[in-house]
This record gives sequence, structure tokens and C-alpha cells, in this order.
Amino acid sequence: MYNEGAEAKGGNRTVKWWAKAAAQGAGCGVSLGFVLLVGGRLFEPVPVAAQYERVPEVVKARSFQLVDRQGKVRAELGLDRDEKPSLILRDAAGKQRAALQLQPDGTPLLGLSDAAEKVRAVLGLTGEGAPSLAMLGAAGIEGVILYGGLNGRLGLGLMDSAGKLRAALQLQPDGTPGLGLADAAGKQRAVLGLTVDGAPSLEMSDSVGKVRATLGASVQGAAGLVLSDAAVEARPRAVLHVLPDGRPSLELRYGDRVWRAP
Repeated sequence: MYNEGAEAKGGNRTVKWWAKAAAQGAGCGVSLGFVLLVGGRLFEPVPVAAQYERVPEVVKARSFQLVDRQGKVRAELGLDRDEKPSLILRDAAGKQRAALQLQPDGTPLLGLSDAAEKVRAVLGLTGEGAPSLAMLGAAGIEGVILYGGLNGRLGLGLMDSAGKLRAALQLQPDGTPGLGLADAAGKQRAVLGLTVDGAPSLEMSDSVGKVRATLGASVQGAAGLVLSDAAVEARPRAVLHVLPDGRPSLELRYGDRVWRAP
């Protein structure tokens, strides 16, 4: 983000804004209809049209700074070292608390920081126009991410203190929801979801990403559990079904041998 250091304090680039301009302008507007008598002489205010003619149409500069009554910089508008336009807002202690910036590809970002200048929230858009909101913890890593329109999906993500995505709730373009849970290494270990017709399923994977257990139910009323081995193709070894009429079935597989009941 546009920051902070020598550029904000450099004497050559400091532009002292007349901070009271807005208030003074309002006061002038009120007094324009009055005639002021000073030292026995009559003075009339300059007509508004004449004042407007002296206002420049365009003001060009590399940066602007807004200072308070103590001379502290409270707002900065300018370009950073990478020529990205930025607007920086600072508190009374000079800490950066908000920054609005355009990235090189034109995407906007708004960052909000705490009193320690740690970024705690970032609102932005992707190059495709998908919005996102990240809310971060005190360390600036763990937190919550909300995103919408990313490849047609809406989602909510939770990150741990190492910056790993540990849980993600997502809505697919077809309207089907899904919840994914990941381990400390960021590997997805469990997925809970619904099909388009509303059938639920739960998949559980091992540490290398193999789906080892699948639990599901159909909209017709059947339910089943499938347990698989750790082979490359994750072959089913045990299948338990309960049919819509309540009849159960169990199938066990090992090599070429299959055992079924009933």
C-alpha cells in the first residue's frame, strides 16, 4: 500500500493545504449579500461570477497533503513508487488507518488498519470484478474471507494463524452448497454437500487426499456408506446400504473375493 515513510515527510513534496478553506468558503457565502462598512468607507464584496473566474479549472500535482491545526499530515493523495494512485488517511497520532489504492491492473483495494497499523480488513475486486472482503486477526494472518462471483461461486473462508485455509463454505453456480474442512497443512480432509436434487453426502479423505469414506443418502430414501482402501484408485472395500423399504445390505471386497449379506 502507499505508505508512509520518506515521501509522506519529504519537505520538497509537502503541499500545505489551506485546511480551513471549506469553512471559510461557507462563511463567505453567507456574507456575500451584506455590505460591509469599514472605517467609514463602503466596500462591496466581489461578485460570485468574478470569484469563479479566478478559480483554476484544473490543479495538477504529484501529491496533496491535508494537515491539521498542529501541522500533522492527516490525509495524503498521490502516487506511490510504482505509480499507483492512493488515498491515505491517518489518525491524530500519524498512524495509517485507511488506504484506498488502485492496483496496476486497475483493480481497487480498500484497507483498514488498527492503531498499531496492522491491516485488519481489506475490501477489493478481482480483475473480473468479483468482490471480496478479508477480515484479519491481530497478527494480520488469521481471519475470515468473504467472496462473491468468483467463477460464479459465493463463499466464506476461515484461515488459521499460519494463513492456511481451514474451512470453506461455498455456493456453486447451480445453487448447490458445500462445506470443506482442511488440516493444518491446508489439505482438504472432509467435504459436506448437497446435490442439485437435495441429496446429502459426506466425504472424508486421508492425509494424501484419498477419499476413504463416503456417506450419503438419496432423495428416494436410500442411504449408504462406502469405505475405500489407500490404493491409487481408492478401491471400495466395504459397502453398506439401506434401501428405501428398510432392507439392509452389506458387501465386503478383498482382491477377487466378495462377501455379501444377505
